[in-house]
Amino acid sequence: MGGESLPISESDSDNFVHVENVSIQADKTTLVVGERTPYQVVITPSNADDPDYIITLSDESVVWVDETYLTGLKKGNAVVTVTTYDGDFTASLNMTVINEEDVDTSIHVESISLSVPKNIIEVDESMSFSITFEPSNATNKACSVTSSDTSIARIQGSHIIGVAEGNATITATSIDGSKTSSANIRVRSGSSAEGYVPDGYTLEWSDEFDGNSLNSSYWTPMIGNGHDYHIPGWGNNEEQYYKSENAVVSDGNLHIIAKRESVDTVYDEQNLHFNFTSARLRTMGKISTTYGYIEARIKLPAGTGLWPAFWMLPEQNFAGRGWPISGEIDIMEAKGRLPNKFGATTHSANSAGRDVYHFMDYYFPTGKDITGYHCYAVEWTLGRLKFYIDGLPFFTCNNSVFQNNNETYTSVSTGAPFDRSFHILLNLAIGGNYDENRSVDSSFEQAEMLVDFVRIYRAS
Repeated sequence: MGGESLPISESDSDNFVHVENVSIQADKTTLVVGERTPYQVVITPSNADDPDYIITLSDESVVWVDETYLTGLKKGNAVVTVTTYDGDFTASLNMTVINEEDVDTSIHVESISLSVPKNIIEVDESMSFSITFEPSNATNKACSVTSSDTSIARIQGSHIIGVAEGNATITATSIDGSKTSSANIRVRSGSSAEGYVPDGYTLEWSDEFDGNSLNSSYWTPMIGNGHDYHIPGWGNNEEQYYKSENAVVSDGNLHIIAKRESVDTVYDEQNLHFNFTSARLRTMGKISTTYGYIEARIKLPAGTGLWPAFWMLPEQNFAGRGWPISGEIDIMEAKGRLPNKFGATTHSANSAGRDVYHFMDYYFPTGKDITGYHCYAVEWTLGRLKFYIDGLPFFTCNNSVFQNNNETYTSVSTGAPFDRSFHILLNLAIGGNYDENRSVDSSFEQAEMLVDFVRIYRAS
């Protein structure tokens, strides 16, 4: 049986692919008069059987369109609209055309960063701050710096001034107001009796020296010149003879007193004479810690030949061996001859077992020195020792440095030898290697190292 074939409509076809969406994209949406930019119309799906579309312009005197480019004709705004042939889908592109003289050639600030050297300052203390911009070659790096509470902290030029006890937020804002950066500041009274413990730490132990005698549950006086400990001269050619009587607790302080005083003693059938006495205390076997924030508030004496120290040694020898492989943490050492500075040091051994020390000197700002009360501290974590003065970090020593590529350490842990329990020492020496064996002046009679408190904090 024969006959004429009938056409099949789109709706009757299972193979016809319909348009599902349309979009328009251009490399630039802002053009200078006379400039052109390529554009692209995207039909989804890409294999649609009816991909035809129509492009219209809201103002053909501002922008012109051809098959490939959009061209800016005069200053103004225009909307480019693309519509599928069946009218079901549309997409738009907002175009702006400017004159050449209106082109912004400035480099805009992308971020701003306010930096302060520490987050705790004293009343009447002035602390400088710095501001960095990204990119560094931004055209306009003007900004404003404000305090959330000027009764607590105020801004003066490039400095933050502590006004009264409390907390304030210091904020830097870019000139257009779009970028900000803040730092929280705590202002404390001039006594600094609260110390400078960072956030995230809880007090574990302290000696506030509030009584009238040394707490023997915490401290043990070391006696002599080191002979009884098999280290004559304490290993440093020191001149003093340590006595327990030279450590006195009164008026809320531990007084470590160095003075001109003769001592005659006998060791291993040798007659020994010393011209000076002082005190050296340790918490070995009583108070120790592995990691934490260890802090002491101390007032030091000035004078040639004086060597005060706040430091730490291990409870037990590392790998069955003694110093230096077991390590030493010197939180504070000072030369009384040079009161404008002090040093912090780590001691450890190289692969040959020899002492390698890594240190940093801190120089006090004008008007301050070791003879005032200061808080000396170390923040000790696995593989890192970070040293502080009055809440300001000034020296960090990592395991990549203090392990000295010594396999005796690296084969044990990333923190060795500073990965085990250490105790605290306080002493005031005379002479010794630290200041090239300089002794005290002939006029010297007495000097005191005053310790307000010693504290150990643990990470919360």
